[in-house]
Amino acid sequence: MADLTQVEKINLLLKMAFGVQGLSNTDDANGLRWFNEKFSWQPFVLNKEVFAADVPLASTVAEADAAIAANPTLIEKRDIVLSPVNGANGRAWIAYKTLNDPVSGVYADWLLPQVFGTGYAMRLFKDNGSGGIGTEITTTEGAWILAYKLGAIVLAAGYTASDLGWTTNLHARVYRYIGGKGISGANAHVSLDNAYDEGRSISADAGPVVINASSSYAPLQITPIAYTPSANLANGQLCNRAGVLYVYDETRAKWVSVEKPTPVFSTQKGDGNYLTAGNFSDANSGYVALKDGVIVGVTASGGSGNLTKSFSVRKNSDPADILAFSLVGGKYYSDTVNVNFSAGDVLQVYCSADGGQVNAPLVQLIVAWRL
Repeated sequence: MADLTQVEKINLLLKMAFGVQGLSNTDDANGLRWFNEKFSWQPFVLNKEVFAADVPLASTVAEADAAIAANPTLIEKRDIVLSPVNGANGRAWIAYKTLNDPVSGVYADWLLPQVFGTGYAMRLFKDNGSGGIGTEITTTEGAWILAYKLGAIVLAAGYTASDLGWTTNLHARVYRYIGGKGISGANAHVSLDNAYDEGRSISADAGPVVINASSSYAPLQITPIAYTPSANLANGQLCNRAGVLYVYDETRAKWVSVEKPTPVFSTQKGDGNYLTAGNFSDANSGYVALKDGVIVGVTASGGSGNLTKSFSVRKNSDPADILAFSLVGGKYYSDTVNVNFSAGDVLQVYCSADGGQVNAPLVQLIVAWRL
């Protein structure tokens, strides 16, 4: 395969340097200027290579060393014996973890001074003839450029170590990032409030959401409110009002308590009389409501006698029925009831005088507090 011309290479690289992907890079009429190109240059960025923590800026070596002392698990200062890269004819040296062993991995992620501060600048040295660090090679010597991310150095043609008589192997003193990599829920440092702003739904499509509490902490807290929620209501929403947990019941179009008291009314014989809510009963006694509430269900049964007997729920000694039902085969149940009452109301159950008496009737109301 033939090579690109030098002009094409230069134009391509220049466009890439400013984030433009060059597709036609000649200088003739067929070439495109950077503002005529249609695509941006997109380098590959792997999540596993992304620094997951901020590196302190360092303008001097002293500041860089102080940053290491303060962040020993985040950055390190390391002297490395560089290995010549096979096939590069002495023009490339790399920081293998084991000398001359590519399989051992690379001491990469040198801190780029243009990003993190000049205090982190890499320093290059000759060998002292005994395998140790010798004389420093300054930026006024030779012709070389660093690949900080990779952990390597490239020498220009005619300026290799052998060309210049530098004692090898070459050595590098570098500052490296050694902290965590990759963005995950554990290190993204995103608050739940930030997450809420991005989206308020969780798709529990691989199992339930689990909150594991420990150290005497409650697994969940819902801050009490002093108002009745009314915006964007939906079935199953929860709120805490004065220490009582409420759930929004879309069918009944109201907030009902999760707790549901179940007052029970009974008597030995039912026929034109009130059932007892305790040991005694008359037209004035019954179950006194602690809060505003709603009857959401009722169950009833009769032991013997008239097993189709009718009953009604009343309040405050008022003979007007607020709910009526009849036994069918000696029992009745419904979970679709929706009858409101107020705090202080006295709920009562009356057994009708129609038909014969029913023996041992028992009626249970399922109530919920409401907002």
